This record gives sequence, structure tokens and C-alpha cells, in this order.
Amino acid sequence: MPQEVQARPSNFKAIFISSLLLGFGFGFFQNADAAPPAEARLIGTVRDFQGAHPDFGQDFGIGYGHVAGNVDLTQSSRGKPVLSGNGFFVNTQWRNDVSNPIAPHMYAGASEAVHLVTAPTLNGNPTFDTYNSLLGPYDSSTNSGPTPLVQTGSTMPTIELPTGLPPLINEANFSGNGSTTLSADIHCNNFTIRNNHTVTISGDVTVLCEEDFSISNHGKLIIPEGSSLTVYARDDIEFTNNVDVNMTDPDHTRLTIYNLGTEEVRLWNRAFIYAEIVSPYAPFHGTNNTDFYGTITAQTIQLDNSAGLHLDLPAPMTACGTVLNDLVGISGGPASANVTSSSTFDEWFTDVMGTNLSVNHTITLTLNDNGIYEYINDEFYPIDDRLYGNENGPHNGNFTFETYFRFVYEACGSQFFEVGGADDVYLFIDGRLVIDLGGVMNEQEQIIEFDRLGLTDGETYQARFFYANRHTYSSDLSLRTNVEIIMPAITQIASAAFD
Repeated sequence: MPQEVQARPSNFKAIFISSLLLGFGFGFFQNADAAPPAEARLIGTVRDFQGAHPDFGQDFGIGYGHVAGNVDLTQSSRGKPVLSGNGFFVNTQWRNDVSNPIAPHMYAGASEAVHLVTAPTLNGNPTFDTYNSLLGPYDSSTNSGPTPLVQTGSTMPTIELPTGLPPLINEANFSGNGSTTLSADIHCNNFTIRNNHTVTISGDVTVLCEEDFSISNHGKLIIPEGSSLTVYARDDIEFTNNVDVNMTDPDHTRLTIYNLGTEEVRLWNRAFIYAEIVSPYAPFHGTNNTDFYGTITAQTIQLDNSAGLHLDLPAPMTACGTVLNDLVGISGGPASANVTSSSTFDEWFTDVMGTNLSVNHTITLTLNDNGIYEYINDEFYPIDDRLYGNENGPHNGNFTFETYFRFVYEACGSQFFEVGGADDVYLFIDGRLVIDLGGVMNEQEQIIEFDRLGLTDGETYQARFFYANRHTYSSDLSLRTNVEIIMPAITQIASAAFD
């Protein structure tokens, strides 16, 4: 493997500087404004294995295919992959939002699920989907997502009642044409907004209803920015007949409704509302052309007759504000990727006397017209007729290759590394597995977008790349990246004779 340059006595100074100038894929001495070099070099170690090794040169027909999860998500203290034994076949790859394949464990789906006790009931063409409030209000064209995940059997939360409220009154009734500004807390038996009346909340207001809370018959509730309304009700909670609730400047976090009783929360007949609803002892029920936007925790959900339930379950985002709308792949059954044991796997990337022979090898990536460094080789046989030789075959096809390099992370610079290979290919960045193409297979590809990884802008990180070809009838390797690769300055040939 390439070795880092260590401090040398002063009489090595001239040799050391020459090595730096010659050995770097990208030198530290470049002018920051200079055009990028036309080539980037990856200098690594090839290890040759004889076909008698249990992991190489065998008939892999039974276990043939892409296997993920067969190595740990972190590298060993020696910087090597570690066999986990938890492999599974990948029938269809996981993908990012532009359909590029990604490692299954890098999938970023919805960050939350709908928490219910029992599964929802959907009748009469309802709409049950998601949106991302970080991108603004729900919009069926520009801000809507798939049906949310539903987690049944959820433990319901305990609701703490508010304290310090004013004395109990019987009715808080806002009815008839006109408007009211509400800026004080209310403790009442029943709270009603109805018959074309508009209530505007000013400040942070709490309402505790010992019985019902309702908005009906063209009633309207406005909650401006900087204000909020928190409602607690022990009996009926109902929104019905052409009501507009927190829709003027929609933000569901401004209205929180706690259902303390066992009666369902009901939206009927063209009721439209942005809110957060917590109903631990009762269902949520929307029917007849209603639309609810926000979040719900409830016993269950029932939607009827073209009701819409649009839940704010935003997909994860990078630190750059990019939404990660990844697509789920399909996994198959357990798989070993035809690896015999942890001890045989450890030999893949370690010099072992009598088991493998090793030699340095350089891969050169060429800058294309789009500013991407590429290496594409559908016959990657770097040690034909060398070391153990071709063993009566057309190629020396039982080998591994490993290399490492460094790069400077540029936040929000759309940096990436894309790998295609057959057979096993693994890439670690900062000790974390980011490309997982295990198994003996036809060439597969994966990409890692560096903005996903939570790296620090301007910091230098290490990447470690591992490749294995375990059969003789094909060997493919392709690499694409837009990062400037920093190679160690001095390389040292690793050989079994010296380990």
C-alpha cells in the first residue's frame, strides 16, 4: 500500500522534495486558480491469489449476484473491510432522486412515520399523501410526496394539561358576521366559531374545553406569524361545513389540538385546516371533500368520500438544503457472497506468505470535457502473466486491488465518487462504508454524493477503495469523480516476502 511521507533528516531534503513533486496525483504546490490537471493517479496494491483459494476461482453459479451488507459499515483499525456475515441479495438497487444507484444503507427516506394504534381505513377515493413544510405549503404539483409510512401498534403519548388558566366560563361563542381578535387564554365548557365569524389569534393563546371545540358554517380562524393557538378538549372536536382553519398564512405548527376524550376528531363537508392533532384515545375522521394538512398522532385514521390527508413528513435534507427523495430498492434472501469465513476474507487485502503475492499498480483517471475524472476498463487485468500467472486461463483473474487517497471537501460543491465493478467493490470515506457492491456478479454501479456525509467544509478526508475479482471470465472497473485526488508522496511496494 502507499505509505505517508514521514519526517526525514536534513540530508534527505532534496530527495523528499523531488518525491513530493513526482508522487502526488495533485500537488500541494498548485496555484489555486490554475486549471485542474489533465490526469489523476491512484497508486495502489494488487494481490494475486491462486485458484485453489476457497474464495477465488470457483464456480459461483449458486451464489451469483449483488450482495450488500456483507461487510461492516466501518473499517477496521487497520483501515480494512471487516466481514459482517449479514449479507443479503440486492434484487433491485436503491436509488437517489435522479435514479443513480446508491448503497442500501445510504438510503434516506421519510424521516418519520404516522404513529397509529391500528391501520387506517380508506374509502371513496381519498388522498393520503405527504409534503415538506420546509418547502412551503402543500401543493399537489410542486410539494407533494408519496403515501406516508404508517407505524401501527404505536404507544400513544400522555397529555399534560395546562395550568394557570382563567376561571371556567360556560360558553366562548363567536357567531354571526363579524370578527374578533383573541389574545387571552380561555377555560370554558364549549368553544365555538360559526356562521361567517372570523377569529384572529394574537400572541400565544391556550384554550381548554371541558366539553366541545367546534368551528362550523363558514367560520374562519386566522393565526398570523408570531402567534399560536393550543387547544385541549375533552369531548367533541369538529370542523364542518365550509370552514377555513389556519389557511390564510398556512403553518401547521401554529395550531395544536389535543383530544383528551374518546370521541373522534371530525372534519366534514369542505373543512380545510392546517394543524397538529394529538388524539391518543380516539380516531381522526375526514369525510366529504375535506383537506387536513399537518401532523397526526391518533388511535387510527378514517378517510371517506374524497377526503384529503396531507401529512408533513419531510424527506431528509443535506446541510446544503437538498431534499433526499431516495427510492427504495428490493432485497432478496440472505447471502454470503461466496466468502468462506472471516479469516479467508481478511486475506483479501493483507499480504499473507504462501497465500498471495503483491505488486504496486497505478490507475490513471483522465479529465473529460465535463470536468469529470474517468477510468473505464472492461478488461481490468493488471497482472496478466505475472506473479502466480494465468493458471492456464486467458487472464490472471484472481486478484484484489486496494488504494487510498485524500481529498478536500467543498461544502455544497456537488462532489461525488461513482464506481462500477465486477466483482466486489467497497469504498470507505472517513472510515465509513459508502459504496457497497459485494458479490460475484456482472458489473454494477453505485454513487456517493459527498454532501450526504456530514463532512466539514475545507477539511481533508481519506478515502479507501477496495476491489476484488474472484473469477476469470470478466473483470470490469470504472471510476468517475469530480474531486481533486491527493495521493501520498512516496509509494512502497507491498509484498508477501516482507509481511
